[in-house]
Amino acid sequence: MNRITLLTAALLLASPNFTSPAGAAGTTETALQNATDYQRLTALPGNVFSDLKIYGKETFRKENIKPALGIAAATGILIYYDQKIIDEMQRFGRKLGLGNEDRTTPYIKAGSLSLFRGPADTGSTLYFLGDGWVHSSILAGFYAYGYIADSPRAVRTGYALMEGLGTTAVIGQILKRSTGRQSPFVATADRGVWHFFPNQSDYNKHVAFYDAFPSGHLMTAMMTVTVISTNYPEYKAIKPVGYTLMSLLAFQMMNNGVHWASDYPLALSIGYSMGKIAARRSQGEFGGGKGKDSALILPDIGPDRAGIIAMKRI
Repeated sequence: MNRITLLTAALLLASPNFTSPAGAAGTTETALQNATDYQRLTALPGNVFSDLKIYGKETFRKENIKPALGIAAATGILIYYDQKIIDEMQRFGRKLGLGNEDRTTPYIKAGSLSLFRGPADTGSTLYFLGDGWVHSSILAGFYAYGYIADSPRAVRTGYALMEGLGTTAVIGQILKRSTGRQSPFVATADRGVWHFFPNQSDYNKHVAFYDAFPSGHLMTAMMTVTVISTNYPEYKAIKPVGYTLMSLLAFQMMNNGVHWASDYPLALSIGYSMGKIAARRSQGEFGGGKGKDSALILPDIGPDRAGIIAMKRI
């Protein structure tokens, strides 16, 4: 395994300057000399917005107009049949004994605030497949494996997943907060009411009344499968296994009344596109590829300091 050096990019609460906390190798000079490594770590926000620009440009290329129209047509057809589809899915769910409610349970709380909600039965386990905790854990797993096993590809995959989570979160929130569609379980009319460009205060207070379209869970799941399958093309099972799990997730989100079928086509399209863009960047196509010279951020907290440690392979 390559030697790992520690350089400190810690910001003390009492000082705005780079420092070298006790126990870490290196000095202030070392940290400053390796500023480019720290800058590489801070490039993520810029890469996220760069990916959004790339997505916009690629979506409206001439060769992509027909697929975009196809997604719009599929969404429109599904909207027309949404109520019938979800009624049938929930009937089928009851037949399987899954029930039609979200039964995820808060396992970790801070006062009245739920920090972690996890599955409590089969139905909530299927729904949990799209939860952010699952994708964050996969991301962390690739990063950890990459550094432990000295695998640059795993590190690149972890970085691409981090980037993809950022892009899907941004575009998902923009679309949800613009379309304002009711989720099935709170719908006041067949197929749900759309409140375009809703009052954001109302949105924050009653999220389920406005955030159905598109499905963030399915968007993130598609992004995750796409990034991993793109970076590990020799593992042919990734796509069929991933798509099977996504199908189960899509069914359960209709069964528990969180999403309509028409919330899915655009979500799948965006997730696939963002996954491809993030994977291509991790491979160096758009710059920012992560190889052996990449760095890993770890927290650095002590009695007299609070900041981060950047770990860099050399």
